[in-house]
Amino acid sequence: MKYAVTAGPSAVRRLAASKAFPRLAHLALRRTGLRPEHVAALCRARWPLRHLDLTQNDVRKAGCEALAEAAFA
Repeated sequence: MKYAVTAGPSAVRRLAASKAFPRLAHLALRRTGLRPEHVAALCRARWPLRHLDLTQNDVRKAGCEALAEAAFA
């Protein structure tokens, strides 16, 4: 099931902290204004992600490091 939703940084933090969507496998957050701290919050979530699209976000080195250490990596 795919949904298209516009999400900003505060929504991403709430989503990552939520226990909703325990089987989330595909997440696309293109052009949502995410910064490295938001990417790190996503990486702390416990989803079985197979695909994460962060195209055109400000991921930077800190975000890349968080992604490399994520449980779904």
